[in-house]
Amino acid sequence: AAAAIPAPTPAATSLAAGDIGVQLGAFNSQAIAESQWRRAQRRHEDLLGGLAHAVTTVESGGRTLYRLRAGPVADRARAQELCASLKSRGDACIVATIR
Repeated sequence: AAAAIPAPTPAATSLAAGDIGVQLGAFNSQAIAESQWRRAQRRHEDLLGGLAHAVTTVESGGRTLYRLRAGPVADRARAQELCASLKSRGDACIVATIR
């Protein structure tokens, strides 16, 4: 079982280019991405409560996707631990550098 990882404090207010974070999914609209952030925060308040989020766009296969990212976290190792905890609870997660 993965150890509980305390949320960083104080709470982050924004993400900046170059920050290390996690990507929680890529969705078909900004509204869906924002809805998924609220859902993730409710389900994983202990892990995500202190993190900011950002929705960025990417073109893939001729369509626009809206990537949901959260952070910042201290480093890639912390991001990997956070993803492992989220995955152990059944959610998707990959380590990402904010662009």
